Amino acid sequence: MGFKVTPVEYKMLCEAHFYVLQNTPEVDCYRLQHLRKGERWLQAEHRRCFIPWVRQKIETELANPDHCVTETLRWLANEPRRDVIRYSGYGINGYSFHTREHDLRSTTQNSGVTVEGESLHVSSAKDKNPVYANMSYYGVIEDIWELNYTSFKITVFRCKWVDNKTGVKVDEHGFTLILFYQRQQKNGINGRVL
Repeated sequence: MGFKVTPVEYKMLCEAHFYVLQNTPEVDCYRLQHLRKGERWLQAEHRRCFIPWVRQKIETELANPDHCVTETLRWLANEPRRDVIRYSGYGINGYSFHTREHDLRSTTQNSGVTVEGESLHVSSAKDKNPVYANMSYYGVIEDIWELNYTSFKITVFRCKWVDNKTGVKVDEHGFTLILFYQRQQKNGINGRVL
């Protein structure tokens, strides 16, 4: 499977790094400390300031000689290297994944993904009782990146997600149909710690 090393836009790198921090169990206690500021605050502010907040928190803890910061946390507190390895295909756990661009030149397609995740649902801007619920998300892999944190690497998939309101239908036989032309505008990152 082909690859090339390229620099990525800083904003996209931060989005991938944020995803890694959100989905690494060693970071959970810091994420929970940061989220104690309230559910509504979570939506915008957590995404905006968690990366610098966790970096400063880890640096403060490292100044204490009795710290219990692991090597993984130490490297995660810094951002990954700006140059990432980009793959057109990637194999993991017996499955092969390809980018949408690769699939356009192939007779088989392996760029579709589905992920079940917990989402915060609100009924309106004034909703004081948001609810977490599991939901399936469907998308297409746009890019496969290997993020380099110096002492370890993490592979992430950058995906275009289908809008669940207009792009997902269940037919009369119970099959889920995905209308890929009904995509959400926002990119998303999914990954796997290797």
